[in-house]
Amino acid sequence: RATTPILERFARDARVYETAIAQAPWTLPVHASMFTGRYPSEHTATQESPYLPPEVGTLAEALAASGYRTACYSSNAWITPYTRLTAGFEEHDSFFEVLPGGAVPPIATALWRRLTDGRLRPLADRLVEAGNEIHERLAAGGNDSKTPAIIDRARAFLDDANGRWFAFLNLMDAHLPYYPPEPYRSEFAPGIDPDTVCQNSKAYNAGARSVPKTEFDSIRRLYDAEIRHMDAELGRLFEHLKRTDQWDETLVIVCADHGELHGEFGLYGHEFAVYDPLVTVPLLVKHPDIGTGRTDETVEL
Repeated sequence: RATTPILERFARDARVYETAIAQAPWTLPVHASMFTGRYPSEHTATQESPYLPPEVGTLAEALAASGYRTACYSSNAWITPYTRLTAGFEEHDSFFEVLPGGAVPPIATALWRRLTDGRLRPLADRLVEAGNEIHERLAAGGNDSKTPAIIDRARAFLDDANGRWFAFLNLMDAHLPYYPPEPYRSEFAPGIDPDTVCQNSKAYNAGARSVPKTEFDSIRRLYDAEIRHMDAELGRLFEHLKRTDQWDETLVIVCADHGELHGEFGLYGHEFAVYDPLVTVPLLVKHPDIGTGRTDETVEL
């Protein structure tokens, strides 16, 4: 299905890596690898220790020290001061806005480490679960996508930066649960009610919920609608860069931190496996010194 017309046009001006590999099938370790250039075994931000150690430097810290304005916009529960993935970003969103973090990231990181390293680890796990539950409730109410606001904030940051800047955006629409907005739902998933399909991958993977092929087809259609929505929002960002004469001198990287399974290999979601659809991800890079075209060269995020 034609889910990415904006990215297809972008690809003509970019280098497209068709065999790009993520370092894990989920957000935290992959982002830590992207931000540090290290494997999960080296930066140690994993399920066992869900934070980036303070002694590990990040790309944003290096760029900020070199005079770049830096900003991170995301509604992802893992990209927060608590995990230290926002280190080096002078401006950033925090998923857990009700908790201290944005103004005091060192304190937040220390608190998170104490929670996850000791007997209070169940409390830390519960905080993450609560964040996911809040996300699901908002999604069910039709307020799932924070992407338009993220794009708006990024555009405002670019207008105010006046010089060298680094902006990182993480868009969450392709994560469960899928509640795509109009007009994309009608275009890709007409007549499909998101509340009638399985939106709980854990229930399926545990064998507590069966999902027939016809239902997975409906789920994929909702997923495609979410992809199209993100594609359109990226178009708003790209057009802003062009309209403000920043496009030609801006390095633009589009990638994903992991893929998603919709019944392939008997699994749903992106947990418990490292099959190719989960770790082979999109990667497109626009930069005048790299050139354009497609390559099947194996690269890593």
